[in-house]
Amino acid sequence: MPGLTIPSALRHILPVLVLLSTTVAQAAFNPPVIVRVVPSGTERIYFIDRGLGANIKVGDVLNVFREIQSPGPQGPRTERIQLGTMAITASEPGVSTGRFIPDAGIRGNPMIRMKNPVKNDLVLPKLKIDSSVLFEPGAATLQADAVREELDKVAQFVRSFSPSKLIVEGHTDSDGDEGANQALSLERAEMIRGFLISNYAEITATMVTAEGFGERRPLVNNNSPENRALNRRIEIVVWE
Repeated sequence: MPGLTIPSALRHILPVLVLLSTTVAQAAFNPPVIVRVVPSGTERIYFIDRGLGANIKVGDVLNVFREIQSPGPQGPRTERIQLGTMAITASEPGVSTGRFIPDAGIRGNPMIRMKNPVKNDLVLPKLKIDSSVLFEPGAATLQADAVREELDKVAQFVRSFSPSKLIVEGHTDSDGDEGANQALSLERAEMIRGFLISNYAEITATMVTAEGFGERRPLVNNNSPENRALNRRIEIVVWE
């Protein structure tokens, strides 16, 4: 503006403020998204704008979300709904492709008109770890060496995309008392939360919440030792 004089003290501060604002902008959550959908026979191939550089590998299974606007008491709000999962079939620097597996309940959800993923839908990692790798049976004491190997993957994603919220979920099988399973799942989730906060500078206490679901969300029926092992797990969800 003509006639505007910047005091000499501010002239030294302004470049710092510009640098800080640029750093904040760069640190905004920048998750992988679908950038292209290509029909292929009876299926679709989904192209995602991240690949090996973001530690997305062939065989990974990621969560697919759509953000929609819904009315709320304080005005419109953004709501995130999971459509299903994306099994990664190819990955290279800068791009990966996947095959979509819909959630069972999405077909009957009236909030989602287009049931298959579309351009700009989010593709977020969910790290699933067998509880027996992390904990002794029936206990919440961490086996530190195995924990670090698995949770380094979480730190890698945080460094790449700067999420502001992670959710640690504890799950058990249906053996034993339901109340005890609920308590154990929460205690294990809280132990993982504490490990993340204590061991990775990128992950702060305000970023991570812990939730225990006990035996309420099995992946498969608890009708065999193998299936019960699949249901005993920790899941870490990158949320926002």
